Amino acid sequence: MDQAKPPSPVDPNSGFNTLTKTFHSLRPPVHLPPQNIPISAADYAFSLRQLNLPWPDSLALINSSTGQRVSYSDYTRKTQNLASYFESVIGLTKGDTAFVLSQNLIQVLILYFSLLSLKSNFELGCGPHLQMINT
Repeated sequence: MDQAKPPSPVDPNSGFNTLTKTFHSLRPPVHLPPQNIPISAADYAFSLRQLNLPWPDSLALINSSTGQRVSYSDYTRKTQNLASYFESVIGLTKGDTAFVLSQNLIQVLILYFSLLSLKSNFELGCGPHLQMINT
């Protein structure tokens, strides 16, 4: 006898589950590295290149205010170069702290991932409301 499968409580258009009253992602699951392997967010993001994702010349970043665009290959190169500079010239290493105060710029994301790849601690303050204060 063929047993019919009960209908899924998850709406295939919105992802809303009528039983739990929660939303579920309609995207395929993301495969994360095992928790027992220490890897930084930046290292993980750059490791995705091996999965033939949209690399190397598709757009990674777009500043909607200025129209500035950065491709994945440029983003990777700039991030790795800046991390190398921080490590070799400035001497920034794992556990060091960096404080970044900036306007909301596309370069901040490159800086952010450079610091993440070094496994350094940092505080980030950015946004259009920031201004120079002379004391």
